[in-house]
Amino acid sequence: MKLLLESWREYLNESTRQIKFVAHVRDKGTEWSDIDATTRENEDFERCADIFGWADIDKDTVTDLGLDCEDDYYSEQECAKCLSILNSPEKVKAYNAWYKKFIDDEFAPVDSGKMMLRADMLKAIFKQVADYDFLKTVITTHWTNDPMNFLKYANKTIQSEIPATATLPGQYRQSGWPGGFGIVLEGTITLLAKNMDQIKSNLGRNADQQNTKRGVIYLPSAEELEENFPFVLDKEGWGEDREHQRDGWMWNEAFVDNSTIKAIVMLRDAQMQTEKERTYIGDVKRKAEGMNIPVYDIGEAKVKL
Repeated sequence: MKLLLESWREYLNESTRQIKFVAHVRDKGTEWSDIDATTRENEDFERCADIFGWADIDKDTVTDLGLDCEDDYYSEQECAKCLSILNSPEKVKAYNAWYKKFIDDEFAPVDSGKMMLRADMLKAIFKQVADYDFLKTVITTHWTNDPMNFLKYANKTIQSEIPATATLPGQYRQSGWPGGFGIVLEGTITLLAKNMDQIKSNLGRNADQQNTKRGVIYLPSAEELEENFPFVLDKEGWGEDREHQRDGWMWNEAFVDNSTIKAIVMLRDAQMQTEKERTYIGDVKRKAEGMNIPVYDIGEAKVKL
């Protein structure tokens, strides 16, 4: 009975936080929903383009490509939503028109000011409802090919929001993001999404330029949030690991502010390294260890993080 009550309490906490989040979104009204219908359509279509193989589509696309919504590369909801396009001749026509514009690079760049305003609203609501006791336990890693750039900030606070993947303690995994080195950060998580494509943060600036924040291109509507809530607010809201992964790699995204470097993770196996890579890795190890920052290979990271 005690276990049942605890499980029920956890469920209520998760539900309450999500309900509060959506309520705050609705309170924002038109300030939140300033994303026009065309932009929302573009976001939907761009997500679906990956599923459709970046090509024109027709009613035979599912059969031709052998699409299956049970493939763990895509969420079932995301896949089903994309496949529903094929049931509507109007949506097929709209998608193909969008695809032509996309490959012809006819879309105007997203306004950076709007991206920052959207991110500010999103992060303010996240801060109000998220369980920060839980978020402090999450392991965050920024992936890069240039760890030396970050080691300039060893034993200092990086006063900028850094994009990172997130893993639970004892469940460390590498990312699908590019980069052969993981910079394990400890800082304040200002946003955590299960899928980086659900918010599309802008590239921002690197750690050389301090006090910079990240913007987001897309804000899910209240209806979208109710249908498929994309953010992690607490332990229960983490869900299953597969919701954060494609092919076993992490594709979630956390914004980490005011962070310090706790460790470096190397992905390249020693046998796969070139002479130049071995020299560079040796330099990274010596500099990191000289600053009391441990360096792990991926196997060690899975044990120690």
